[in-house]
Amino acid sequence: MSKTPAKRFGALIDPDRIYVIQYVRRAGGVEITDHMSVARGMRTIEEASDALVDLIRPAAGRGEAQVAAAIRGFGIAYQLLTLPPAGADVLAPVIDREMRRLFPDIADPLVGFALGGNIDRRTGKPAPVAAKKGLPERRSSPPTGETLPLEILAAAAPRHVVETVADTLDRAGIRLEHLTVVPQAMARLYREVNGSPDPAALTIMLQGSPVIGVFQGGDVRFISEPPSSDEALSSVDVQTVIDQVGRARMYLRQHFRGADIDRIFVSADPADQAHVDAVLNAALNVEVIPLAPAMGPPAAIAALGSVLNAEIGAEMVLYPSPTDLRREAGKKRMRVWTLAAGVVCAAAIMVTAFTTVTAARASAELQQARAEADAEMSKIAPAMGVIEERRANMERTAAMTAHFAGRQHLARLVNGIRLAQPPSVSLGSASLTRVAAGWRVEITGTALGSTGADVLEGVAEFSRELPARVPLQGFTLDSFEYAGEGGDMSGNFKVSFTTTGSP
Repeated sequence: MSKTPAKRFGALIDPDRIYVIQYVRRAGGVEITDHMSVARGMRTIEEASDALVDLIRPAAGRGEAQVAAAIRGFGIAYQLLTLPPAGADVLAPVIDREMRRLFPDIADPLVGFALGGNIDRRTGKPAPVAAKKGLPERRSSPPTGETLPLEILAAAAPRHVVETVADTLDRAGIRLEHLTVVPQAMARLYREVNGSPDPAALTIMLQGSPVIGVFQGGDVRFISEPPSSDEALSSVDVQTVIDQVGRARMYLRQHFRGADIDRIFVSADPADQAHVDAVLNAALNVEVIPLAPAMGPPAAIAALGSVLNAEIGAEMVLYPSPTDLRREAGKKRMRVWTLAAGVVCAAAIMVTAFTTVTAARASAELQQARAEADAEMSKIAPAMGVIEERRANMERTAAMTAHFAGRQHLARLVNGIRLAQPPSVSLGSASLTRVAAGWRVEITGTALGSTGADVLEGVAEFSRELPARVPLQGFTLDSFEYAGEGGDMSGNFKVSFTTTGSP
């Protein structure tokens, strides 16, 4: 008897409303089969979690249930950060510390983040990308010699909030598959409905307060979630959207070389959609596109975004924790390696048997060919001495030329590193290794500042100045850790890159 598959749900957890969608996966994507909601003010996460269980459990019946959810409110905060290019493992502790510094009122926060793309602020356009190990292909550093910073959407949630949701669902026999924040759900929705890298806005008119995001290069560049209305009687707050989109357009023009949006995707309640579209079009003079109106109201769209983000499984995850995700990934790799080892052993046995049969025949053929070659070489022996002498002279000349050019290149490289060093950064060591393209360089140093943000800015300034002094590619922040506290803040870092020829 086959096991009944678990019923799947997506949810929005909001202080003013809990909204649940039930869905099934089809070949073409996700099909929503049912909608459930409760709309009332919920002051605590315990009350909201109980309401979520009350909606899912009857729909799941006696079978298994799992849910992916997006959450907002309940003390959760978001921030866009700009940091030097580095892998997620290096960035994680830096982002965690910055979010704790920015939001000290959040007790024992759980921090999640999503790596955004590289944007060249001089042109306002997405940078060309190339695949790089450890980062998604769309977000890799450009192979153009420029060191462009990463923009990162980060969120901090009180640990109590996340654990209450997970524990309440677990006691009810419901598995929390994935928990993220509403801005990340929006970002995932945006990539699903609009693949263009051109600037665009998206707003979800949630009850109490809309959430507005502006995207460029497929990533979040501006996020706004105004404080929830005390009355929270309607999700229609068009003037707030107009004001916040106006702020976002000014931000884009200032930071991305005059870039501007020409379209806005809007999810509003069906009864309000036409009115909202008309007002926004008249006030903003942009194309207004209804966002998946057939899928349901704005809360359903946000819940769907959490489901889509769960498919990625590693971006902006508040639950399960990054540690749990790494542990699960390790188990999967171990299973794959075990299976691969068995296949390799079987193949090795087959190859050994075949080699034993053919070894004797190959040895006899090789001896015959060697005798024939020796006979031919004896005929041209007188000319070989002259050829060898000329080749040796050419090699000596080429070596001397390369040595002189290499010394000049090395001197310019060292001088470029010295000129790129800002006053707040002291360099500890530099390791240079000759490679085919030029030099592989690893630099360690310490950045000083009165605050953690000043320390990070010193590292970022060094990463910006280097490409102006040294032609390079593949710049990476390999490690970073704070080393001082209070008035004597400092951070130790290591960066690496490869030069791309003579400066």
